[in-house]
Order: sequence, then C-alpha cells, then structure tokens
Amino acid sequence: MNMLAQINESTLQEYFPPARHTNINSFTNVLIPILLTGAGIILLIMLFRGAFQIITAGGDAEAIQSGQRLFRYAILGFVVVLLSFIVVKLLGFILNVEVFI
Repeated sequence: MNMLAQINESTLQEYFPPARHTNINSFTNVLIPILLTGAGIILLIMLFRGAFQIITAGGDAEAIQSGQRLFRYAILGFVVVLLSFIVVKLLGFILNVEVFI
C-alpha cells in the first residue's frame, strides 16, 4: 500500500481517476461529445414540445405562433452549439492541438 508521499504522477491516475485529464486537450475530448449529445436531446425535447403546442392549439393563432417560435429558438440554439463546435475545431487546427476526433 502506497502512502501519500509515495504517490507520484504515474501512480496518481490509479488512485485518483480524474487526474488522467492532465491537460485541457484531454478534458475537452471528454466534455465536447457530452455537451453535443445533451444539446441534441434538448433540441428533440423542444421540437416535440413545440409540435405538441401547435397540434393542441385548436385554432388559437397565438398558441400556434408560440409553438413556431419554440421551433425557431430550438433550431437557432442548436445552430449556435454546432457553430461553437466548429470554432473549437478551427482553433484546434490553427493552434495545432488535437481536439475530438
């Protein structure tokens, strides 16, 4: 059994798994796919909610416009997320840093 003073950089990952992210590159390689998946799930939920709102509007013009607005904002938000992903990839290419895939 290693004592605290005997733990060095190579054995730290064994005792403390988050320590395997030793630089920002390895951290972003884990974080970016999680965030993109979450954004896709939120997009689907918002699209379903907007569709449900339009279907159940019953001819109410204000409810239909609200559902359409929800569609618009959901797609706009997802486009912003995708553009931020592209910017990160572009910066990784310019700075010669390997970023996700």
